[in-house]
Order: sequence, then C-alpha cells, then structure tokens
Amino acid sequence: MRSKGLLRFLIVFVIILFGLAGFVGYKAGVFDDLFPDLFTRETQIVDLSESDSSNSGEADLPSPSQSDERSDLGRSNEFLAKSGVGLSLTAQQADFLPPGEVIRKWPSVNGVTEDVTGGAPKLSDFKSQANDPKPLTGAVIFLDCGHGGIDAGTVYPVYAPHEVLEKDINIEIGKRLKPMLEEMGATVIMTRDTDDFISIYYRSAMVGEYFINEAKKNVLATDPNANVSALNSYQKHFDRIYELNQDSGGGDILGGVGQSRQTRMLYDIENQFEHAIYLSLHCNFNEYYSDVGGMQVYYLDNGTLYDSVSEDVSYDMVADPLQRVYPIYQGYDDAGRQRLAELIYKETVAVVPALEVREARPILTGDYAFLRCTGIDSVLVEMGFLSNSSDRTILSAPDGQEEVARGIANGVYAYYCTGDTDDEASGEDSEAETVVEDDAG
Repeated sequence: MRSKGLLRFLIVFVIILFGLAGFVGYKAGVFDDLFPDLFTRETQIVDLSESDSSNSGEADLPSPSQSDERSDLGRSNEFLAKSGVGLSLTAQQADFLPPGEVIRKWPSVNGVTEDVTGGAPKLSDFKSQANDPKPLTGAVIFLDCGHGGIDAGTVYPVYAPHEVLEKDINIEIGKRLKPMLEEMGATVIMTRDTDDFISIYYRSAMVGEYFINEAKKNVLATDPNANVSALNSYQKHFDRIYELNQDSGGGDILGGVGQSRQTRMLYDIENQFEHAIYLSLHCNFNEYYSDVGGMQVYYLDNGTLYDSVSEDVSYDMVADPLQRVYPIYQGYDDAGRQRLAELIYKETVAVVPALEVREARPILTGDYAFLRCTGIDSVLVEMGFLSNSSDRTILSAPDGQEEVARGIANGVYAYYCTGDTDDEASGEDSEAETVVEDDAG
C-alpha cells in the first residue's frame, strides 16, 4: 500500500512540475517560437513616429532578448515602424509553420519600404561608367583578408615548422588588390590590414555599423528631427560584438538560429545599398589529395541557408528542444551573389590559367557566417590550395599574388560594369553541394 501511495505522489509531483515548467515557458515566450500558431498574443505595433530632436534614443525594435518580439513575429499582416519620413517596415509576418516543423521563413521582399540609401548608386548605374577613367566611382567594397593573429588559417606543411601561412597570403594579396580597386575609383574598406585576430562576427558587425550609420545620416538629411532611435539601438549590439572579439561565438544579434526581426531589418537595410559588395579572401587545403587545386568561390543563397539551418536544428533540437529558433532570412540576392562568384572565378582564371579548378567544383554554395551575416552581395574566394604545389607556388610568390589580385579586380569590374555572366563556371555543379561551416579554412 505504501508503494502505491508513493507512486501516486510521484506521479502528481511530476505533473505539477511539468505544469510549472510549461507555465514558466509560456510566460517567457518559449512556445511562441516553437508553436507560433497556437500561442497567440496581442500584436504590438511599434510606433516611432514621434520626433526626437536629440536623436539619441536607445529603444530597440523588439529584440531577441525581449518578449515583445516573440509575441508578434507572425501575428500581423503588416508591421510598421516609422521614423519621421525615413523608416517604414512592412511584410513582417513569417510564413505559416506546418505541424511538426520548427523552421519558418521571413518574406523574401525587402521589409524596409523607405529608401534609406540617400541616392547611392544602383548597380545598373555603373554600366554607364564602364569606359570612364575611374569606372568604379561610387562603389564601396569591403575587403576581408581571412584569419590573422593567433588564427593562422590553413598552413603548409601541416606539421611545424610551417613554410606558408594562409593568413599571410590573404593579407598580401589583399594589400595588392586594394590599390587596384581604388585606382578604378572604388572606396575600399579592409576588415584588417595588420596581423591581428578579428572574429567572424566582428567583420560582419563592421559592415552593419557602416550601413546603419549611412541610413541614419540619410534619414536625418531628409528630416533633421526624425526619430532614429531604432537605428541608434544597433550600436550597442555592434559594440558588444567588438568587445567579444576574442570569442568568435560572440555573435549577439548576428548569431543564433535564424534571424530576429531586428536582424532581418539590418540585412534589409544593407540590401538596399546595391553599390556595395563584400569579398573574403582565403586559401584552401586538401590533406588527402594534393592533386586537387585551383580557385573556388563560395556564395550563400536563400535555399542553402534554409537547408543548412534545417539540418542544424534537426540535430540541435534533440539536445535542446526549447532553444529559440527564429524565422530564416530569405532576402539575399541569389542571382547577384552567384554572378559575383562566377565573374571573379572567370576573370581570375583568365589572368592565371593555372588556377583553373582541378578535380573539384569551381562555384559552390556554403553557409559561412560572413556570407550569412551581410545583406549585400558577398563571396568567399578560396584563391587556391596550399596543399597543391602549383597553387602554393603561385600564391606564395609576389608576382603570383599580383596576378591573382589583378584577376579578382577584373572580376569586380565585370560585376559592376558589364552584363556578363559565366554559366559555364558553375554549370550543374553550382547546386550540387552545400557547405555548413562558420569560418573558412
């Protein structure tokens, strides 16, 4: 009898425990993320239309740390946040979550309906400058030399003493590429020009901070009394990422699974600036097959990101079934990113034929953090394999570095100033493989 009484007590205790856990989870908004169509709360409309002459407000759009955002992720047909005449958001409803699924998508349209570019050039504008002395005038190019400092990247040989370090090659070619692009009129912003470690999220935060400041400047130019508190609120997130530089996992609003509405707004703002691109320079390595060589260029498209997150969540949810999963950003310019990748490969191989890819695919998609965390067209350029003797010789020699830089510069010019594409570069293989990583090797 005592055993039956104890069993009843344990059953009641477990039921109460689960009930308390469910109540706490509901109040914290956990179930809003997992089951948004079952746990509906009152929609909040964020109104930033009041003028703020100080322009120093720090009120976030609902952020990953606030239950407000969780409550209205998928509730409203139209979410509006206005900043004077400047900032207006729409299409803020994530898609319907099918039963048994945990991944939603943000709408593919740009949710920032107001033009915050301040008249910055459109990509099509550069074609009229193709024959000018400085055809890239007006272009902004973020040049990211991968790795650095304590992070050497890939090395040759694998075991010390190392003769070649990827981080050194990346910076040497980057320093040659920068003046070539500037000679054509572009503004070039290097994520690093010294041998220092910069985390993958630090690099993306630099891009985000640049365009948030540009958007704020342009909004205030139109209306000096506009409320830009929503734009000001990003700075504390960027500062947090900079402070966590030594911890490459310190992604703040750029990290996590999926993208919050605030992160989506950041990418949509960046996406409006068609005159800007992001190039990340790296070197490859294949420890098993030294015959594999040549340049490979990666880009991230919307489908690859969705597939990558779906794969991650299918594993991670087993370990942490209550982790937050935001809707997946779907506003990347797939065609533009692929075109940039193809043209850089095509033009570089034209200058350095020895870097034509061997025993591998030249154009690939991959979920790398610095491709995922920027709304502008961006690519990861694996300039060659350090494990391949021919590639290694080219990439290590000053003359070879100059030629590789020239080829990449030609590809950038073609992206801006011509209508060329290179379907043969990607062919069927461009859709054949998805790489899921957070940094390049």
